[in-house]
Amino acid sequence: MIQLKFFWYGSLTVLLSGCSAVDERYPLSKPTCAIALGYIKKFQTEAGRPIAVIVRATHLAPSRDEIAVLLKQQPQFKRDPDIARALAEADVREVSVVRSCPEIRNWLSAEKILHDEDRIEKLTRGDDWPVAVLAISAPVLTKAGDRATFYVSRYWGPLGGGIDAVHYRRDSEGLWRFEKELMVEIS
Repeated sequence: MIQLKFFWYGSLTVLLSGCSAVDERYPLSKPTCAIALGYIKKFQTEAGRPIAVIVRATHLAPSRDEIAVLLKQQPQFKRDPDIARALAEADVREVSVVRSCPEIRNWLSAEKILHDEDRIEKLTRGDDWPVAVLAISAPVLTKAGDRATFYVSRYWGPLGGGIDAVHYRRDSEGLWRFEKELMVEIS
């Protein structure tokens, strides 16, 4: 698959630095927000400790420029059906699901889940982190509307975590179900 051909040199330091565009310019659909919130809840259940969620856009998906470089170096991928999805993911890489989805912000606040990046940075300066940190890109739906993909970065410490491509599918009852995660990077 094309997503495995991309390799990002990333770390929490990259995720916690810089800033993104105002994400409210990119309203996300209800299904997109529901998928992202579902994954955040899944992460909370599996993390084994309190969690923190990065608010700003994460830039986890490849950019259009990175995709163009790949296609120039590997022209056989131009026929890959995943290219359209990768381009759609690139188009929303500046979007923060936390800023664009009120239901996510409301849930994080109601659950008292840390989503203040200054506090997250202070908590994650040392080797022993009291929180597991999640960054999540905006999910992209297929044209058929039955599948979604996005990227997550999950870290439990400075060298404990990684980036995954996440796949969801909509079942026959219209509910979004986690399907699989494919490792992109590990540290």
